[in-house]
Amino acid sequence: RPLNIPGAEHIFQVNDIEAYELFYAKIAGKRRVAIIGSGLIGVEFAHDLAYAGYEVTMLSQSAAALVNLVPESVGSRVRSHLESMGVRWLEVTAVHNCQREGDGYRLQAVDLPDVVVDVVLAAVGLVPNIGVEVPGVSCDHGGYDTDVYAQTGCKDVFAIGDCAVVDGLHLTYVAPIKQQTKALAMTLLGERTAVHYPAMPVVIKTPTLPLTLVPVRGQCQGSWQDITVEDNRIVSAFYDSDKVLRAFVLCGEATVDRAVWLDKMPSLL
Repeated sequence: RPLNIPGAEHIFQVNDIEAYELFYAKIAGKRRVAIIGSGLIGVEFAHDLAYAGYEVTMLSQSAAALVNLVPESVGSRVRSHLESMGVRWLEVTAVHNCQREGDGYRLQAVDLPDVVVDVVLAAVGLVPNIGVEVPGVSCDHGGYDTDVYAQTGCKDVFAIGDCAVVDGLHLTYVAPIKQQTKALAMTLLGERTAVHYPAMPVVIKTPTLPLTLVPVRGQCQGSWQDITVEDNRIVSAFYDSDKVLRAFVLCGEATVDRAVWLDKMPSLL
């Protein structure tokens, strides 16, 4: 997602191996790292950097981590766990400037003192790369719209990956992309095959606080219900208005029950 602030050229955004290699080289010998964004990627980076001994400052628009992915009970537990590892958590409305200061950078926001660090990383989400316009291919839902066969409105033009919105669902994780690839390969070989989305878990890579979840997908009305909230175990489930299980999150020791909860989940597509 573009950062439209002065000094954005100083801020790392990592979504491929080349960008990661540049970031890894930049933090060598450094001590202080600021992370803008407390979603999945921001949390994973904060965990690993703190575990490796860096002084991490998290600039978050919310009091809890992983907003829109997990309920507040889990998001608060993730935040407190990161803080126990030494992460400094700052709630901000928005960062509006990043300027050079000596060998480091000064971050400015309207509602907190300036933050001075050695390296700045932004983890503010993904938007589809739809820079190529194709006649007959719509982008009404933010990415290239396809049917259940990954086919766009233009004959012989298909879309898979982060740019694809398959039957109204824009899923930017590895598991759904694998499902798209398998189906499209069969279609291109002459056996027309619809994309199938089973319940696909996301494992958040925070080893000292294991997290497994199936997020709420698409437009779904309902609410989270905490099933178990203990020191080393949290189980929360999202039920729609018809009391059908649509998402769940397992935290800590509860992750051993992943197969049990996956068996309860209906297919998404």
